Amino acid sequence: MCHALFWGMVSHSSYLCFRLVWNRIWAVLSDFFVNVCCHQNLNIAIYAVDSLRQLAMKFLERDELANYSFQNDFMKPFVIVMRQSKAVEIRELIIRFER
Repeated sequence: MCHALFWGMVSHSSYLCFRLVWNRIWAVLSDFFVNVCCHQNLNIAIYAVDSLRQLAMKFLERDELANYSFQNDFMKPFVIVMRQSKAVEIRELIIRFER
């Protein structure tokens, strides 16, 4: 019983540590993606939006992360780019990806 309780506590603390580390990493990556997705060179911006979409899809597909509320965090860069990008092509690309 104590052994199971111990490993349950370790598992829970590992999960909390993962969330803290991931939140810090995603804060940096999110800002980076927003900057690159709004790049003046349309080819660079398109590549960045596609990369962000692929990364978001990989994480959103993972069953073990279903209870982790990072889905909103993944969508924030798309929302910011939709507001900031002057390129109609980028906004259309985001709308097509989210369907």
